[in-house]
Amino acid sequence: MFARKCTKLFGSIPEARERKIVKSLVLKIQLARKSEYCVEASFDSSDAPAGKLRFTYTGPPFTAKGSFQPLGISTDSQSRILIADHNNSSIHILDQDGQFLRYIANCYLNDPQGLHVDNRDNLLVAEYGTCKRLAAFTTTGRLQAPEAFTPLIIKPRPHLRFTTRVSCVNDQNIWIHHDDNMMRLYNLKGELVKSVQTKSGNRPTDIAVTRSGDLVYTDHDDRTVNIVKDTHIQTVIELQRWNPDCVSGSSTGDLLVVMDSDDRKQTKIVRYSGSSEKQSIQYNDIRQPLFSSRYNPKYICENRNLDICVSDCDASAVIVVNQAGKFRFTYTGPPSTTKESFSPRSITTDSQSRILIADLDNNCIHILDQDGQFLRFIESIISPMGLCVDSKDNLYAAEGDKCRVKKIQYCK
Repeated sequence: MFARKCTKLFGSIPEARERKIVKSLVLKIQLARKSEYCVEASFDSSDAPAGKLRFTYTGPPFTAKGSFQPLGISTDSQSRILIADHNNSSIHILDQDGQFLRYIANCYLNDPQGLHVDNRDNLLVAEYGTCKRLAAFTTTGRLQAPEAFTPLIIKPRPHLRFTTRVSCVNDQNIWIHHDDNMMRLYNLKGELVKSVQTKSGNRPTDIAVTRSGDLVYTDHDDRTVNIVKDTHIQTVIELQRWNPDCVSGSSTGDLLVVMDSDDRKQTKIVRYSGSSEKQSIQYNDIRQPLFSSRYNPKYICENRNLDICVSDCDASAVIVVNQAGKFRFTYTGPPSTTKESFSPRSITTDSQSRILIADLDNNCIHILDQDGQFLRFIESIISPMGLCVDSKDNLYAAEGDKCRVKKIQYCK
């Protein structure tokens, strides 16, 4: 197809194999070309000469992170044009005349390639190796929240500045701790179900849910571990010369408690059955400490294979031991370089024994297999602090600075 004076509109024959063509409701044709990084549109209607160039789109008016590299293209019922931008892991939305409207981004897109819009304006995105329904447009043209990325509508009180811990009770309710001495139970509509104040009036250091569904929390200053049954608080562990840090339930009903010595020179994990100590984990086979001794929270969880996973932010590492306390591996970040150094915070696991780690400084979540091999990131999480996974493998991520929790369907 040629314009006046025989100027080529499109690439050569080999490039034509790369084109992806769709026809819109107003009979315009859009062609995405990989090689020259632009989108061109031509008429195909009865009231205009066929094939006349209308416009070329080479990217938004402002600079994106990477150069514009269009791949898949589609249109919707309002004649808007949607373009997959491979380099920037986003989708550009234009009006029918090529004016940039906005991005679809911040939705964990990874190498978007193919696009399709169905007759209800649901957009399906083919990523490299996966395909998912990402978002839907309303009849008014507003973009709805993506199905894979759903913020809980939690409206904290004005004095609350941070959200630091989350723990799933079931698929309908979640315990959340902000930056005060209260622990709050919310449903998935973001409605407050109940709140419980700590027994001492101190801020809880960590919260978790036991196998039986009870809330457990640690009180570092009071040296106690406490279980909440309804609204009654029972102190089950009282320590001397040690201070409890983070806590996790286990599949056997035991509690796993991280604790630091008074002089802050030692850290260990202790397994409790009720108030009785059953196991202590502190050293590897050559009597070297497994964990850093400086005081900063060391988050803990038990994996489905019964491994114990500890996120040690002072060591910038995740340490995993087996059920017997034998060292298995250390994870210090992915093989590729991230923008900032690895800054692990909360840690959780899912039904496939994958390990999910909040990386505070890089605003992302690392996903590992049960043997510590890096699988991928979940990105665009702002200051992730707390993590938990429900029985359906929905991930709940507490964004500390935003004082909110996001529900993420990461494994579709």
